[in-house]
Amino acid sequence: MPNRILKNSICKSETIKQLTWFEEVFFYRLIVNCDDYGRADARIDALASDLFPIRRDIALKNIEAALNKLVAVGLVHTYEYDGQPYLQLPSWEKHQTVRNQKSKFPPPTDFMQLKSIEINCIQPQADVAVIQSESESESESENENESENESVLPAVNKRDLEINEVILFFNATVGTDYRLNGKETRGHVNARLEDGYTVDDFKAVITKKNDQWGNDPKMSAYLRPKTLFTPSNFESYLNQPAKATPQQTGFEAVMQKICSDGDAIYSDEIVTIYEGD
Repeated sequence: MPNRILKNSICKSETIKQLTWFEEVFFYRLIVNCDDYGRADARIDALASDLFPIRRDIALKNIEAALNKLVAVGLVHTYEYDGQPYLQLPSWEKHQTVRNQKSKFPPPTDFMQLKSIEINCIQPQADVAVIQSESESESESENENESENESVLPAVNKRDLEINEVILFFNATVGTDYRLNGKETRGHVNARLEDGYTVDDFKAVITKKNDQWGNDPKMSAYLRPKTLFTPSNFESYLNQPAKATPQQTGFEAVMQKICSDGDAIYSDEIVTIYEGD
């Protein structure tokens, strides 16, 4: 497998800026493990084995979370072929020297019809610097500073990032696993964004309803985008007051003061305040 070289403009990438340190390391290790066509096996256990072969302290859930984040910001496209997941780094072939005549992995052909490939149409293109193989011509390297815009991928689609952020926030808050490329889920979110609502409005609705329904076995079944994000429900939920904090008794207030101030309060002071409540 050929070596890969990262251009220094990656250090100023707004897309890379959105990643945590682990997600960034994950991305770089993915780059050097992709085949000559920028593709790789996207099974979580396979990624753990390929990217971290001598590390046993990295949980599979962290690998999966990192992959989802790269998909969300547009650094990776995912697709299925014969029921198995694969990934591809976008625009790879535009900037790489492809040595092998055949990829190790099946291509994401017929993007509009593969059942999980809707992500190709909705994933934003990242502004991260192009990954180059060492065999690229010296003339291109010399002209790098003169035409920096040609060395980056197309700009990130803001709407796609907003939709991704809402879905990721929903999953993290409610504990669900809605797919970033789910056509129905994205449709609900996009429709409300088209109505002029903001990502913060979505977060407010999600937080309010999770606070109200999260511990209710019956109502928690309705913590889903289909229910929360329909036009009439969304407007109504957004304007509902946040869950009220239960009023504290005098004793609870004193104990709260003790915990927050960190100072000892004499027992007679506690009695005095409690009796006067």
